[in-house]
Amino acid sequence: MSDVLPLRRQFRWKGVRRGLVGLVLSGVVGWFGVPWLMPWPAALDKPVPEGVRLTDRHGTPLRRLLADGQRAGGVMPFAEIPPALVDATLAAEDQRFFQHGGVDFWALGRAARDAMGAGRRVSGASTITQQLVKLADPGPRTLGKKLREILTARRVEMSWNKERILEQYLARLDYGNLHRGPTAAASGYFGKPAGDCSLAEWAFLAGLPQAPSRLNPWRDPAPAVKRQRWILGRMEALGRGDLERISRAKSEPLRLRRHYGTFAAPHFALQPEVDAGRLVRVLPSVKLPQITLYAAWPGQGEPPRKTREFIELAK
Repeated sequence: MSDVLPLRRQFRWKGVRRGLVGLVLSGVVGWFGVPWLMPWPAALDKPVPEGVRLTDRHGTPLRRLLADGQRAGGVMPFAEIPPALVDATLAAEDQRFFQHGGVDFWALGRAARDAMGAGRRVSGASTITQQLVKLADPGPRTLGKKLREILTARRVEMSWNKERILEQYLARLDYGNLHRGPTAAASGYFGKPAGDCSLAEWAFLAGLPQAPSRLNPWRDPAPAVKRQRWILGRMEALGRGDLERISRAKSEPLRLRRHYGTFAAPHFALQPEVDAGRLVRVLPSVKLPQITLYAAWPGQGEPPRKTREFIELAK
């Protein structure tokens, strides 16, 4: 009898060890292998649509056309993204962005705890990578769709570095009032280039994508300002940025300025809209499409009559 008990314990521990090994292997396969079974979002292989920029022969801006019905500024390289925008966006959307692998399990646990306590969904747990997948492949919110987003986010994390993910995410964000991307938002709400925005202004803009219609500052700036203050408070609590600078941003008055871009020389700037699609397609590799008025047609074949007239007028 005394020999039987040790044998039973030995078999029991062997079973436990096998179970643990199986659990670890399943986790590794699920974390690193299964995501590769997810289809890659086709939109991520396409350039982010951006408005064609029209200039005169000296490079002076005349107008920027809409892209897919929005004022889009295109992709801003990570090195050019203002640190204040990065800090404000991560404080608002994904504080552990540079630490997790596409899924934030701490945020998932917090969201589950909050939901159980309130009896309803209180806070989200989607990472920036998951939101990028959602922006690239929108659709109805179902449990199956959420699971696919998580797995696809893992695949994106294993394919792209964090800097590229953040570039693509910001360029696709809807800031409301037809502004897509931070450069368009900075110009549209403050009438200034992205590099000139203050921390207070970036914290204000970083809050808008959560609910662009509800936080529309042209309708009522109070909700957007309230969210800006919350973001600055989060930055302070998380230690994102200089505390003295954050304190100054809290007291900085916001001066909103409705700005839809330059529209000079309309007799020239209106003309290329007739053939804008064709003109853009002859420059597929250009990241920031630019049509110079005196050389709008690249010389490949005979240009359409209206484009030919336009070139002659601009010479």
